[in-house]
Amino acid sequence: MRGEVEAGGQHREIDAALVSAVLDHVCSVALPVGVAVFAPSAMQAAPAGCTSPTGTVGGRAFAVVAEGSVEIDLAGVRTWHLVRSMAAHGSTSAIDLNDGDGRRVSVLTQFGIVKEQVHGAWEELAASLPDAR
Repeated sequence: MRGEVEAGGQHREIDAALVSAVLDHVCSVALPVGVAVFAPSAMQAAPAGCTSPTGTVGGRAFAVVAEGSVEIDLAGVRTWHLVRSMAAHGSTSAIDLNDGDGRRVSVLTQFGIVKEQVHGAWEELAASLPDAR
C-alpha cells in the first residue's frame, strides 16, 4: 500500500468485519471484480468476477472467482484499506487486506479496462464502506 500512497494515491482504513459481505455482494449482483493474492515472492490474480455465490464456514470466506477460488481466513485479516489511484475511468478503488504484520495478503479491484457502468458500480460500493471503528 505504501507505493500507491507515495505515488499520490489516497487511502482510508475500512471495517475489516465486512470482507465476506463485500464478496457476497459482488457475487450476488455479478459485479466483475478481480482478486489478487500475494505471497512473499509472488502474486496470483483472478481478473474476472465471481461465478458462484460465496459463503463463510469456520471463520473463512469463500468465493469462486474466474476458474479458481479464493479463501480468506477472516481471523488473519487485521486491517482493510480502501486505496484510490488513477486509472482509465479516473480515480479507481482497490481494497487491500492486510495481516497482523501489515503485509498485503490480498486485493480486490477492477483489473484492466472495464465498462463505465461496472466502474461506477464498483466505486459506489467502495464509497459505501464504513471506516474502521
